[in-house]
This record gives sequence, structure tokens and C-alpha cells, in this order.
Amino acid sequence: MATAKKAPAKKAAAATKVTAKKAATASKVAAKSAPATKTATKKTATHTATGLKQDRARVAAGQAHELAYVAAKSGKPRAAVKKAVKSAGPSRKAVMKKLSSA
Repeated sequence: MATAKKAPAKKAAAATKVTAKKAATASKVAAKSAPATKTATKKTATHTATGLKQDRARVAAGQAHELAYVAAKSGKPRAAVKKAVKSAGPSRKAVMKKLSSA
């Protein structure tokens, strides 16, 4: 029994060493890639018109604000919306159809 308790401690120590090593490596990489002076960079749009249309056509069941919006729009509770997304898929049309028939 005494050996069984020592094994997790060894794993924890090894995990701590690996995590410390990754953190040190990440800071070295960040230091090398960081510019010496701040320069103004132009921000570009991350979404295209097509990407936004595709995003609006789906319901992300993992995001609370999406569930709240669809729940308010359909008049159903969030749990029902999440269940509808799981059964009908992420398509907003399919989810709304499922909620209206339920």
C-alpha cells in the first residue's frame, strides 16, 4: 500500500517539472519574437461576409448568450433549446423548427 501512495507523488513531481520547463520555453520564445519597439499595426477584419452569414445560420449550444437569445426568441427555456440543438443539429432553422413543434 505504501508504494501505491508514492506513485502519484512521483507523477505530480514530474508534471511540475514538465510544466515549469514549458513555461520557461514559452517565455524564451516570446522574448525572441517580441519586437524591440512598439509599432502601429493595422487591424484587419477577421470575418468575411460569407463567414458571418455561416455563423449566424448556426446556434452554438456551448455559448450561454446564444442559448439565451434563442430561448427568448422562441419562448422556451434554455434547457429545451440545448436539447433541440443536440437533436436537430446546429442549424438555426432546424432548431427553431424543432422548438416550434415541441
